[in-house]
Amino acid sequence: MPGTPHVVEVLHSSQCPWSGWMIDGAVRALGQFDVEVRLVNTDERAVVQEYGLTRGVCVDGQPLIKRLASGREVARAVERYLGAPHDGFSLAPPVSRRRNPPLLRGGNTLAGG
Repeated sequence: MPGTPHVVEVLHSSQCPWSGWMIDGAVRALGQFDVEVRLVNTDERAVVQEYGLTRGVCVDGQPLIKRLASGREVARAVERYLGAPHDGFSLAPPVSRRRNPPLLRGGNTLAGG
């Protein structure tokens, strides 16, 4: 029995001139995954209150991206989500493995002295 496909919701607003760009890129990029893609228009206040966002991407009801994003970003985020455990999943950026961050050269003042 095949599993239930994940649901990816692409939130957009007709008031944002960039939403069409995001929809086109996301739908194109998501074609490579076995997911159900839903476009959610956030022009109505009730929809914004339900999702807490006007633009972004949710997977299985969880906010994954909370802003406009390119199709490539959406695909990478969804790919990480599908490959990760889904309980308490967070898409926080990875923590740097460096022990000491690079130091500014030329002293500690704006003038470099």
